[in-house]
Amino acid sequence: MFKHAAKPCIASYCVICRDVQPFFLTRIGRPETGVAVIGACESCGLRSIVSPEEFLEISPTRPESVRELMEKTSPRLPLAIADRVFFEKRLAVGEIDPPERIQALREPFQVLSGMATRDRWLAGAIIASTFFGVVVMLGTLLAWDPQGKVHILRYGSMGPLIKGGLLAIPALAMFLTIGVYKTLKWRGRIRNKLIPLLARSLRPLRPTLDELDRTYVWLLTASNPVATATTPDQVHEAVCREPDRSLVNADDMDILGLAREMHERLTAQAEEHSRI
Repeated sequence: MFKHAAKPCIASYCVICRDVQPFFLTRIGRPETGVAVIGACESCGLRSIVSPEEFLEISPTRPESVRELMEKTSPRLPLAIADRVFFEKRLAVGEIDPPERIQALREPFQVLSGMATRDRWLAGAIIASTFFGVVVMLGTLLAWDPQGKVHILRYGSMGPLIKGGLLAIPALAMFLTIGVYKTLKWRGRIRNKLIPLLARSLRPLRPTLDELDRTYVWLLTASNPVATATTPDQVHEAVCREPDRSLVNADDMDILGLAREMHERLTAQAEEHSRI
């Protein structure tokens, strides 16, 4: 059975998977401050904000098939994503123009920049808390009198300053070590999350290392945090190992065929109404 089958879900298009996928919904926030609905892709785990009013209904559980879920929650999805699916098919066989290819290479980095941004903020918070800890420890040592009384250093008295400075060295080393360790550990976790997602999304493009190098130059120019959390070599190596899993559900459901049928039906209805 599916891991989150009991959660409410919808069917939507995932730009990382390049396919129609179930998205499991979670509400975050409080009514008094605002509530948002977050959808998590069943396959890749990509999280994004979802507007429930855009769907016919929200399925309380995940049906056995993606098509059943799509027909229940978003029956017009084939029409909405037909152009995108057609683009993906052209992309897979190398029939896209160079400007389109450049944009396709950049897209997953742009989509995943939010994840890397959270990494940057957390790393900054760790460094800031480490610095604050050092300041507090140093201030405490400098202000502590041998008789157990706290006082402010008198001007010209260097004895407590030297003593406090010597005692603060181990504390400084400890806090810096903890800060660097936590920062590197967190960045490693983020890198391990980002690279598989980038590899999955880029696999249909089969980018060369030179293409990734040029993409990273653009990312650095645009201050995209993914460029500092990963490297072109890491991504290229992961892409080479990744199987192409794009459009599996879309082809199974024949999204383009469904879109064509919907378009013909809507056109016929419009013509019928125009004659009345």
